[in-house]
Amino acid sequence: MERPFLEAQGLHKRFGALEAVLVGYLLWSFTLLSYSSLSFGLTEEAQTGTLEQVFLTPYGPIPLFLVRNLSGLLIQGLLVFLIALVLMALTGARLSFHPGVVLPFLAVLLGGYGLGFAMGSLALLYKRIGQLLGLSQFLLLFLLQAPGQGLFLLLPMAPGAALARSMLAEGAPLDPLFLLLAFLNGFLYLGLGLFLFKLAVHRAKKLGLLHGY
Repeated sequence: MERPFLEAQGLHKRFGALEAVLVGYLLWSFTLLSYSSLSFGLTEEAQTGTLEQVFLTPYGPIPLFLVRNLSGLLIQGLLVFLIALVLMALTGARLSFHPGVVLPFLAVLLGGYGLGFAMGSLALLYKRIGQLLGLSQFLLLFLLQAPGQGLFLLLPMAPGAALARSMLAEGAPLDPLFLLLAFLNGFLYLGLGLFLFKLAVHRAKKLGLLHGY
């Protein structure tokens, strides 16, 4: 009687690990779309010389970039959902979809935009950082797979990603306190990214990289 039980336990752990990996990949796809659209967009405009026109708008660059990227959020979410359905059909994994899982995804998105603005500040000053942006995509994968405990909670996006994994892969309920921690983490890194971007703008003006601004 023990052998079938142990085999069932091993099967459960294997599929549980598969579902956790699947959720990590979905989080990475979702974050990569938001992160890359912001950072690569800033890099492209800096290289083509159209970035100065963005800074001359009456609304300023930060609201413009945020609204422009948030406008594609719905499409990004639908794309990730379709990817999830396809991967579930191919792998046999089962995810526990719950409306509340949108909240940790939003917390992860905040951190992703913060990192995007931080990388955008480098693009503003140094123009060509394509290789660095490519390498940073693998860093995102590590951050989104980091354990949701201890000092790992201080990493960008880690609390929100851990909460999303537990809800989707394990069917855990939404933890309000952990969700609050995830949003605090997201807003912290968003604020840090915006701060670095403003510093880069100030530095670029001193260096004459933003003529007329």
